[in-house]
Amino acid sequence: ELDVQTKNALSNIFKDNSIHGFIACGVQEKNIKNLWEYIRNEVIEGKNDDISGLTSIFEFLFSRYVLAHPIYELQEIDVGNHVFDPQQHIKHSSSKNVSGNIQDVLLRGWINNNTKKLVKQSVVRI
Repeated sequence: ELDVQTKNALSNIFKDNSIHGFIACGVQEKNIKNLWEYIRNEVIEGKNDDISGLTSIFEFLFSRYVLAHPIYELQEIDVGNHVFDPQQHIKHSSSKNVSGNIQDVLLRGWINNNTKKLVKQSVVRI
């Protein structure tokens, strides 16, 4: 259901059009990171109508990725009650405030549960 331009941009990540190829490619560490980076760039630019579909794809593939790598989990953010931290989050340009509580999560980042190290920061609106 993605736009042709979005599909073309993802062709370096997903090299097989079958569902098995999609999952096999999507759960590889390099590819899940590349997918997240692509989505982050698209979220920040705000010009891609496929953002909702892309974030759904990322979360679906990430849930499979953690089956093989259970030390990772998506960053939990309590919208409305979680305070923006530039070490933990990327502030989206559409944010109305410079600081304060997070009002929306546009793309979730993830952490390493063993080290508690942040792997990718969540993109948020404050």
